[in-house]
Amino acid sequence: MTDKGNINQEEAKAPLWQIISGVLITGGIFWLIFSKVNFQGVISAVLRVNLFYFSLLIFPLVFLILLAPADKWRRILIDLKLPLSIREVFFFVTASLPVKFIIPGKMGEFIRALYLWRVYDFPFARGMSLVIFNKVLNLMTLLFFASFG
Repeated sequence: MTDKGNINQEEAKAPLWQIISGVLITGGIFWLIFSKVNFQGVISAVLRVNLFYFSLLIFPLVFLILLAPADKWRRILIDLKLPLSIREVFFFVTASLPVKFIIPGKMGEFIRALYLWRVYDFPFARGMSLVIFNKVLNLMTLLFFASFG
């Protein structure tokens, strides 16, 4: 990297073999997953769904699934003397989701630290520690629920 936020073209380009191998591996994984799926059964099940009850269920759940992590990040940032509104935190948490789902191992969450650094001049190392702290909190929550079987 040359300076804050600027990337050389040589640093940004991935070698062709990495791109091809990534596409082939991803295609192979999708083939393994979807080769066992009975698509006629899936289509018939989807066509039998009552859309009214489905929308009553899905829209609040999607909202809560996106709002809960944003509120957790907002509370942590307030403790670190960066008081952001829930709207601002909701924006950068949901904006990092596409990268989070594309990059393996959910490493896309580190985009949040980059965003805090670039937009709010929040120290990048503290942002990275927030991402790691968030992962630890998620693990502790999972272990708590797993302990009750």
